This record gives sequence, C-alpha cells and structure tokens, in this order.
Amino acid sequence: MIRSSTEEFTKTILYENKINIPISYYTRIYRDILKLVNMENKKLFLKVRYGSMGKGITYLEKGNWKTNFRFKDGKIVNPRSDCGWTFVDVTDNVEFLKELLTKDIVIEEAIDVYKLEDIIFDLRLYMFYDELLYIFPRTNKKDAITANISQGGHGKSTQFLKRFPKNVIDRTVKSAIRTIRAMDVNFAGVDVMISKDFSIYVIELNTFPGFTKVSRFNLSKRIIQRIEDKKWN
Repeated sequence: MIRSSTEEFTKTILYENKINIPISYYTRIYRDILKLVNMENKKLFLKVRYGSMGKGITYLEKGNWKTNFRFKDGKIVNPRSDCGWTFVDVTDNVEFLKELLTKDIVIEEAIDVYKLEDIIFDLRLYMFYDELLYIFPRTNKKDAITANISQGGHGKSTQFLKRFPKNVIDRTVKSAIRTIRAMDVNFAGVDVMISKDFSIYVIELNTFPGFTKVSRFNLSKRIIQRIEDKKWN
C-alpha cells in the first residue's frame, strides 16, 4: 500500500483527514468476532494486509461465512493459481476463524451499500495529481463478495454513472482528490463505495492499480498527455 506498505497506515492517514473509511476492529479473540457477527449482526471483512487481486478475503455475517482461502487439516492454504480465487462456504467453522485470526489481517465492517437492482458495485477512480482521469465502475452479481474483476466482476462504461445523482459523483471525485492529497501521491487508483445514504467511503488506495483495457479507455495515453501538458516547476 502507501509509504509503509500497510493498509493500516493508509487508513490512519485518511481517518486523520476526515475521509470516510470502513470501521476497523482490532481484536484477535474469536469470541469477540462471534459476538459481533451473531449477536450484534455486524457484517465483517477479514482481509490479508498485503492482498491484491481480491485474494485473501473472508466475509462474515450471521449464517453466511465465505472465504477464498482453503482450509485443510486445520491449516489455511492458498489456492494454487495466483488469480481467480473462488469463494467457498465456511459458515460457522470456528476452527477456520481461530486460524485466520493468527494471520496478518485487517478486520473491517462492511459498508451498507446502495443497492442497484441485482448487482453489487464499486468505483475505481484513476487520479493524476488533482485531476480525475477516468472512473471505472465494476459490478458483480448481488450475492458476490466483491466486485473485483479477478473475482468475476465486470467493468462498465461511464454510462453506468448516470444511475446516480450528479452531486454524488461530484462528491466521489472530491473524496478521491482529498485521498491522494492526504497520502501525498501523484498517481493512484482510489476505490470507493457508495452507501445507502449516498455517503462516500474510500475502501482502498492503489499506487500500482491495474489498467483498464485500451479498448475501454487508454489510460497510459492519457497519463502521457497530462505529463506533456503539465507545467513543471
């Protein structure tokens, strides 16, 4: 991630700059997690600190636990392939939870997202200095865990953004600008989610984001153009 390569550092900086981020939990006691999920009806993501491409994600809600790890003989193992980690059901597998909590993970409360028909979605904003280059909407079926492309998500054109009031998209861009300023980076992919009340949450910042297909948007060309146009001190 940013500077120290830890998601926690990024979240601390964003929180200090009053940028909306998911609520974090720092317990490693499995009973605490069970209480949050089963008694307080929290929905949680447990993610590896250095993950990418949607790998190493576990989702917990009452009666529905999913992970794209594999759990065998009391141990958590990675799927063989480096991409396309599929989710499996581990509902109420306390031994899996205990083992997962020994790993280098972050625990976040899931955003109560704005629902669109039968899909989930998030938005990746490609930012260069204080300028938006492109918004890449990503969607997946409604029962999916993530809209990440490597997890079966699908990219949409910017026409998708017309489903939201203009002020919501404007606030999304402003939040992305505040994010890269706070983190003191010049280029990044800022991943955001929109909640039911149209609040904007930054869920991730990528300094080495995957690029869209050139047929969708030539991001490399746009960056080169902006470098050529920029007045350097």
